[in-house]
Amino acid sequence: MPKETSRRIQRHFAPLTTRSTFRPEIKSRGPLHSSRVVYPLVEVPALIPPEDNKDPTAPKEPVPKPSGEVGRIKRNGYNLKTFLCNIGWTADEYNDVQKCMRELAKAHLNTDEILTKQSKKALSKVNDLAKKAYPDKLTNFENDWAIDDFLGSILKNSSSRAKRRSHKSSPEKNGNGEDDRSSDEDEETEES
Repeated sequence: MPKETSRRIQRHFAPLTTRSTFRPEIKSRGPLHSSRVVYPLVEVPALIPPEDNKDPTAPKEPVPKPSGEVGRIKRNGYNLKTFLCNIGWTADEYNDVQKCMRELAKAHLNTDEILTKQSKKALSKVNDLAKKAYPDKLTNFENDWAIDDFLGSILKNSSSRAKRRSHKSSPEKNGNGEDDRSSDEDEETEES
């Protein structure tokens, strides 16, 4: 026999707003929110003097070297171009200085060796010439680290290129440390 079900009645209530009454709003005397208030301008003397008032002949603080090694970004190093552009250099100024540094390195340094293998006399000469060529850009670095970084990158690339060229031009060695070509020639002379 089927189970007898009772009828379910769902009550419906009228929305509260039809039965609710609201008091009239009190008229405000002005805006209560601070973003809508117009405050009078008050002149306050600046605590820090503007950059325009600085003496242009006064020496600037030297720029400290960033932590890490140039070109080793993944090993907590830094990108020289990005760093210099962040302190006010343009990309064109960076490229001009880099080109000048490359020309100075070719003229006065041994480009087959890295920076640490160069003579101190030649490096100081290149430093002086670079500062004379770009006095407004290269004289404001602590211990001339920017010049060293430019030269270090240039010499590292040129010395690795020189090593690759010498490996390609040198004869291949066999397992005994002898030239493969000379052992082939010896075999040919023995056969004849």
